[in-house]
Order: sequence, then structure tokens, then C-alpha cells
Amino acid sequence: MIAAGLLVGCGTSHRATLRISGEGGIGPVLSRADLRSVRADVDPRNSQPDSDILLELTPNGQRKLVGLTTNVARAGRRRHRPDYILISVNGRVISKRFIDYHVPPNLLRLPAKGILVDVGSIRAAHDLAARLNR
Repeated sequence: MIAAGLLVGCGTSHRATLRISGEGGIGPVLSRADLRSVRADVDPRNSQPDSDILLELTPNGQRKLVGLTTNVARAGRRRHRPDYILISVNGRVISKRFIDYHVPPNLLRLPAKGILVDVGSIRAAHDLAARLNR
């Protein structure tokens, strides 16, 4: 599971578009087609709703995420600086996930079934989950 934090709010109540890519257009790019489901998450410590959404990926989305993470780490290694995976909704970046280029690519190949994103509030989590599931 990849966890990421909030950067910018999402906006309106219509069906949302999703783009997950590397900084500077590094791919492969993930979209809504790569999602199996989206749900507001529950804090496992107290079983209460929290401000996270879980983007559960399809098998193809899981493969694309592994490729994207590997490519972002390699780009960071070439540039000698960290690079990021950007999660955008309706064209606005809502989260940046730091990828450490010091980690060898073979260690990044752990299977990730989803991406956990903190969207700032319980209400925003439910709203975004509903818009991405439409």
C-alpha cells in the first residue's frame, strides 16, 4: 500500500477524473480505468471513519503502479534528487508521493493493491470516493 498526504482540495460534486503519474510526465499513467474501487477508509485503531480514501487497483493498475514507481525512482537516481508520484483529480494535484531514489528498483517491486490518500477531512473522503465511483 502506498500512503500519500493532502496538498489541494478537490472541488465539485460531479464525476471526477483521475490521473496518477510521475513528476514531469513519467509513466505509465494510471486513470479511473485502473481502479477496482474507491472507498473512504476507516482507522484500524478505533474503527472510526478517517480522512483517507483507498484507491483499490485492478491487476493491470497494480502492474502499472509498480512500473510507475520504478520509473520515478530511476529518474530520481539519474537526477540525483527525489521525484514524486502525483495524484490529480479533475486536473488538480491533491497529493504528492515522495519516491526515494536510493532504494534499489527490485525493492520497489512489492505488490501494491492500492493507494491510500489523505484528503483532509472525513466529508472530503466520502465525497471524493463517491465521485470516483460514479
